[in-house]
Amino acid sequence: MRSMLKYITAEEMIDCAESQFFDDVAEGLNDRTVYDYIKKNVKYCSREYILAHLEELDHKCNYATLCLRTDIEPNPERLPSWTYLYVLKTSGGQLRFREGEEVVFKWVRKYLYEEASGKPVCSIYDSPKVRRMLAYLGEMGRTDDIMAIDAFKKRMKSIPRTQWGTAVIKALEDEFSFQPFVYDVVE
Repeated sequence: MRSMLKYITAEEMIDCAESQFFDDVAEGLNDRTVYDYIKKNVKYCSREYILAHLEELDHKCNYATLCLRTDIEPNPERLPSWTYLYVLKTSGGQLRFREGEEVVFKWVRKYLYEEASGKPVCSIYDSPKVRRMLAYLGEMGRTDDIMAIDAFKKRMKSIPRTQWGTAVIKALEDEFSFQPFVYDVVE
């Protein structure tokens, strides 16, 4: 069976992905070979195929692509903040009241805890991807969230640079009921 796969072009593999042939070939190969290929090409498979195999593909494929291809509601815990907003914007999803503001501030908090030490950060706009997230919120018509983020930035403007990161983290944790921070990056 393994030698059969050598003679199949990429287009034929995608065409056959939904057929009985795919299942027969998959039996003769280890799952990793077949799903590595499908993982890279899931954006070309039909919605019906993805939904039928969603459980198998869920942790092997790009979760954002799966959400976009199937219109399933994205889980904000499984995506970076900017990707979560992009998926919602692209798929026409809706945010809860103040959710856009919370998503942006959750990213700023994470950035300040993990990556900003030793870097001159004196504005939330100094955090990478914040401007992109604000653009996504704007495209979604979430002007209230954008105005709240800007008002927060203005409130933090008077804080001295040396205390800015700590003060922002404290203000964010007081305003939102974030879970205690757990470091992803441990040195």
